[in-house]
Amino acid sequence: MQVKHSSLIIAATLAAMAGHSSAETIDRVVVRMKPSVMMRSMSENDIAQTIQSASAGKGKHAFTMGDGQSHVIQLPTGLSGAELKAYIQKLQASGEFEAVEADVQMYPMGVAQPNDSLWSSLWGFQAPLPGSTYGADYIGAWEFSTGQGVVVGIVDTGAVPHPDLGTLSPAGGNFVSPGYTFITDCYRAGSCDWTSSSRTIAPFAGALDQGDWCTSTDVTNGVCQRTGTSSFHGSHVAGTIAALGYNGVGVIGGAYNAKILPVRALGKGGGSAIDIADAIRWAAGIHPSIPNPNPAKVINMSLGGSSNTCPSFYQSAINDATNAGAIVVVAGGNENRDASLATPANCANVITVAATGKAGEKASYSNFGSKITLAAPGGNGSTRITSTVNLSTSRVDLTPAGFGYVGMNGTSMATPHVAAAVALMLSANPKLKYNDVVSLLRQSATAFPATGGCTTSNCGAGILNAAAAVRLAKQSAGDNTEPVVTPKPTTPPVVTPAPTTPPVVTPKPTVPPVVTPAPTPVAGCYTAWTEGGTFAAGDMVTFDGRNYRARVTHVAYKGANWNPKASLNLWQDIGACTGGSTTPAPTPAPVVTPKPSTAPVVTPAPSTAPTNPSCPAWSASVAYTGGKCVSFNGQTYTAKWWTMGEQPGATQWGPWLASTAAAKRK
Repeated sequence: MQVKHSSLIIAATLAAMAGHSSAETIDRVVVRMKPSVMMRSMSENDIAQTIQSASAGKGKHAFTMGDGQSHVIQLPTGLSGAELKAYIQKLQASGEFEAVEADVQMYPMGVAQPNDSLWSSLWGFQAPLPGSTYGADYIGAWEFSTGQGVVVGIVDTGAVPHPDLGTLSPAGGNFVSPGYTFITDCYRAGSCDWTSSSRTIAPFAGALDQGDWCTSTDVTNGVCQRTGTSSFHGSHVAGTIAALGYNGVGVIGGAYNAKILPVRALGKGGGSAIDIADAIRWAAGIHPSIPNPNPAKVINMSLGGSSNTCPSFYQSAINDATNAGAIVVVAGGNENRDASLATPANCANVITVAATGKAGEKASYSNFGSKITLAAPGGNGSTRITSTVNLSTSRVDLTPAGFGYVGMNGTSMATPHVAAAVALMLSANPKLKYNDVVSLLRQSATAFPATGGCTTSNCGAGILNAAAAVRLAKQSAGDNTEPVVTPKPTTPPVVTPAPTTPPVVTPKPTVPPVVTPAPTPVAGCYTAWTEGGTFAAGDMVTFDGRNYRARVTHVAYKGANWNPKASLNLWQDIGACTGGSTTPAPTPAPVVTPKPSTAPVVTPAPSTAPTNPSCPAWSASVAYTGGKCVSFNGQTYTAKWWTMGEQPGATQWGPWLASTAAAKRK
């Protein structure tokens, strides 16, 4: 029985060796002596001589393991494959050992290498090797987060169904909904021809990218600047952010467990800033009349136009989205000029992204300057960013022949790298706000190579490092749960007695959702609907022989064709108008919850931290390195890392350490 047991162990060992990589070498073998009276009386020298003899001088006894029975043979050189197998068989044939087993090489159980077929081409996701390649290290980031629970809005050309993204109607895969189209020119949207008498349309449900190809007629009519084939740009962006991962197909998204919210605002020849502003509000879940049950926490805008300033209506939409908790990430632009000349790159409350190539160099086309927050892989020359598209050159092809992948270059490709990283950060720590995210991205960025054209003065804080950014976000989650310590005031604080009634909690939406009652039979007719009128939720009108009730408060803009029959998202059909005029019971005016005003924050004067006269006043235009001190609002701050333009004390995890905080940490 003893021999049979020994044979089983050897057979199992040899079978296990078949799993060893042919390139993997093993230099240690474990043996267990056959139990016998003689064996129990053997000294260490006896065992060493037995091993030396059995291995024909090719190995020596290194040490005895903790069980007191297993002995390690150290080989002078590593063996692999057939050589290792032959050596183990030789030891067994000596008859001295009950078991002979090769050592097994072990590795940290990190994130498994993706099995997506185009993974090796996704250089922008690989770990950086300073001096060689400068990817964003998503493999490292996935150890902490994969984007679970975060919706990313993509304001672009819309999206297409794709095996690596999901279905649009109904929404499946990584699409959270079919999205919405905010192109108010039917020709740009692809829903009418050039001869249409009125091209103005209302936004409509669904964000299917119809294609944005441009013909010579489009150029002649001023819709396009040049002829070209369809780009399916929004789907390319979507793949970089959240293509399905580990599915053995194509590419993988940087936040492959996040959800995509497609918002179509670009069509033939581009789009309108007016439409994009409304698209931003809808993506953030704050559009006043079109509900979005899946508001985005990250909004990607790989788009832009020439403007020396950010239009106020555009900035207002961004501000509203930011106040609603969304982080807006925008492209720096592809004109190789200062990003201050491009919108939305020059807007406030955005993360503006420049593009770098595989070697960390500034992409030849990328905009630059003080408006840039950081850079990210965007491709340069023949080294492109591969992602999901439809292969049609004109109108979208919804057959399997239309599904494909192409490489593109641009700050449009760099931006979704950052948006995906922000999604991972918010999944790791949902409490992060805009200033926190910006600070952590800057702090964690990989330094630019010494050559290549990018420095911290023209390409932002560095190149995106998703792994480092997500690690910091996860670490900061613990800080988020702790109360903020307020310095003790020099005078006793005024104690406000607890209120006798509970405080009024203002719900998040500024306009409460209108609950539409079930239709009830209505006799008579109402005031005829008129174009250009303003209608409150609950108002009754008659149009084309039928009665309608307004679902939401809205304005029926002239030329928009938002009549009740054509706009059932705004109107509820109550039934046929059955006769003479009927005056309905007055409808109560909808209660509009005013936007809560923010109480002013009173900062107590510091009691023990006078301004250090040796620290110069902080300036937004000066770059500060770690250790530099500044004076700001009567307080002294020390820079924790490189920073420029970030106001001291603006955020809990920012680059500045207040002198009072420094004193507490000592």
